[in-house]
Amino acid sequence: MPEVGWQLSPDDVDAPIGDPVFVDPRAPRIGADSWPTDFIMDAGDAWITAVMGLQSSGPSSLVGVEPRDGSVRWVHDPPPDETVVACAAELLQDALACVVGDGAEQTAVTLVDASSGTVSGTFALPAPARTIGVVGQDVVVVLDGALHGSTRIIRYTSDGEEVWSSAVEVDDQMLATEYYEGLVVTPVSIVVNLGGAVRVLTPDEGAVVFADGPVIVRARPDGSFLVDSAGFGPTGTVTFHEPDGTVLADYPGYRMLPPLLRDGPAVWPLLVGPDNGVYHWDETEKALVSTQAHLAEGGDASTSLTGTTLLVSEPGLLRAVDTSVPEELWRADLDLPYWGVVADELGVYAVVQEAAAVTGIRLSDGSAMWELPLPEGSASDEDGTETRGLEHVGEHVVLAGLGEIAQLAF
Repeated sequence: MPEVGWQLSPDDVDAPIGDPVFVDPRAPRIGADSWPTDFIMDAGDAWITAVMGLQSSGPSSLVGVEPRDGSVRWVHDPPPDETVVACAAELLQDALACVVGDGAEQTAVTLVDASSGTVSGTFALPAPARTIGVVGQDVVVVLDGALHGSTRIIRYTSDGEEVWSSAVEVDDQMLATEYYEGLVVTPVSIVVNLGGAVRVLTPDEGAVVFADGPVIVRARPDGSFLVDSAGFGPTGTVTFHEPDGTVLADYPGYRMLPPLLRDGPAVWPLLVGPDNGVYHWDETEKALVSTQAHLAEGGDASTSLTGTTLLVSEPGLLRAVDTSVPEELWRADLDLPYWGVVADELGVYAVVQEAAAVTGIRLSDGSAMWELPLPEGSASDEDGTETRGLEHVGEHVVLAGLGEIAQLAF
């Protein structure tokens, strides 16, 4: 039976807290499956967490946390009337690279030392930015194009010298889309989603190797990427690409399924085909392979593979399929959020909002291993929106949301 190893809430930090924004250091997401919760980065000696004000006029702070007991090691407050807008998912020379600004005109890149919280460098940006990433020893920022009809993707050195700049025209359709703006940096490519308009660029020169939109894209560390012309909506065409934009294969009538597990960028999303079958990408065959599982007609589901076990979460139901046989292993009457589930070789761990608890489900047979009540505090915000989720941070499982984080000790 697990227990709460420690818990950290805004009351423990002498700093103002704004609306939360999530950045996942293991699996940066681009698209409609981004959600609000706490930012947590494993920086070795310390975890860095923040509740940031991208959707809030209030200020925000970065907090360095001791992983062993949750004690606050340092707090970095931005200048007055400014807020931490976004932070890169990777450290830059032992520093956290963040966009800090007033949400209108004044915006800068600030480097915060991960061990002490002190500012090790800063430089101004020519326009507001909401997205930042690390490439090599440099940073890449995506300027906000909503103000002037176009945007720029710019690579800077750590002291603010421009390496290259790539302009992107932004039309009304792009600005009206609800797709989340995001950025994924790999050693061989930079993938940017600008309100559904995708650009894939080379890191060294900023040359565009792929451009399309509005679409949803997923990228992997090797630079290969997947494009879905329909996102998570009605079926369109799903295309697999090499890092240089070359098409590996395309599949008309398919669409991506939202991931159930936070299974990292190395794993492609599963797809549903015209036959309602669930398919995964086979690296050896360079083609889609059936999992032998099917969804209900018009079914709404989130799915993930863990080993040879396919987990399918449908409204009110979680089921597991052994794809090597294939056969259904078990099913459980659970309604799980697709954004708050993690798994290992033993079990599936999820937040069950109705029970206000974290549940451990045995992967082999679907039986309940344990149920841990949520730490003190509401399981949802005032309008009932689910805001708690689980994630792996290093070797730990962490419950995050509502401005609080708690480490679960197994």
